[in-house]
Amino acid sequence: MTLDIKKNQPLKNHTTFKVGGPAEYFYEAKTREDLIKAIAYARDKKIPFMILGAGSNILVSDKGLKGLVIKNQVSKITVLKDGLVEIDSGGRLPLAIFSLLNQDLTGLEHFVGIPGTIGGATYMNIHGGNKFFADYIVSAKILDENNQVKTVDNNYFNFKYDYSKLHDNNHILLSVILKLKPEPGQKAKTSAQEKLKNKSHHPQKSAGCIFQNLTKEEQKKLKLPYPSIGYIIDKVLTLKGTTIGDASISTNHAGFIENLGQATASDILKLINLIKTKAKQKLDLDLKLEIETLGF
Repeated sequence: MTLDIKKNQPLKNHTTFKVGGPAEYFYEAKTREDLIKAIAYARDKKIPFMILGAGSNILVSDKGLKGLVIKNQVSKITVLKDGLVEIDSGGRLPLAIFSLLNQDLTGLEHFVGIPGTIGGATYMNIHGGNKFFADYIVSAKILDENNQVKTVDNNYFNFKYDYSKLHDNNHILLSVILKLKPEPGQKAKTSAQEKLKNKSHHPQKSAGCIFQNLTKEEQKKLKLPYPSIGYIIDKVLTLKGTTIGDASISTNHAGFIENLGQATASDILKLINLIKTKAKQKLDLDLKLEIETLGF
């Protein structure tokens, strides 16, 4: 089996944080067949592997990652009937949103401004407002641990806040079938563009919001007016603008840590740990990460 696998590719070129050391091995999958072959190859050779989408929602260590990093660029969108759409897991969410609105299929506009892929959106069960990605998933195709393609329904994923069953098994998402609403998309498109404009102040060299918002129970216990982690870091912990190296708690949105230019993963991790420590000391609160840390 011939695969164009590269060695020691810097992962900072493939993450939205623009940090991260080299992948020991790196492969870009352009088709579903490529993706399945690469996974089968890694499993056969007993090489640890991970699937990389848009590189958002992750922090890769400065040491990089051992094994094979497979960049998933499989992104076909197939409009079926009655509002059903199949999208490959490597499809970019922002492109899918506006492509489908242009075809008068609405629903995904709730997730506008989130820079990930369909695979990441499913894996993390992302949320936009009061909507979760799971709300739109009817079924999916997965690759199981024996490299067999299987169709599963929504219940298979056991979706929760920031969670799907894919966190805990060796199955790989290939595509999802979503149920959207067939209706004129112009109104939703205008609304999505407005939301995008409102989010334009969010840092670009970032992985998104670093921590989960508080639960209703935590908010009530602490007698806080908002559950927003950005509010807590800014107004309660007064850490907004704190900088270590070239990593900074964003002055535009304290829920984000941004790379001001030459930040390292180590700088970012120190800021994360500072926020966690202060939250524990001041509020006796154990903050939960909304991003994944890899290679530490």
